[in-house]
Amino acid sequence: MININVIAQRAKVSRKTIYKHHDLLARIRAHTRTATAIPASASGGDNAIVAALRAQLTHKEAEIRSLNATLRERDSTIARLYGRLDSRM
Repeated sequence: MININVIAQRAKVSRKTIYKHHDLLARIRAHTRTATAIPASASGGDNAIVAALRAQLTHKEAEIRSLNATLRERDSTIARLYGRLDSRM
């Protein structure tokens, strides 16, 4: 977010200094208005984060499907082995 406090801290000056320079004050206020007019979801950084999270989710879903298939195979093997043990008794 762009505002006078942030600019003053980054520039290592007091807010009073910014208020004394009307040209700087006008530029900061102009940027503040344009920054608030752009929704957060439209920024490129957010899109990259969302894309990375979607890729992670897709990878995890594939991993879960693979693990579920392995689990079903093992359950099937266990059931067959128990059946063999039951038939011996």
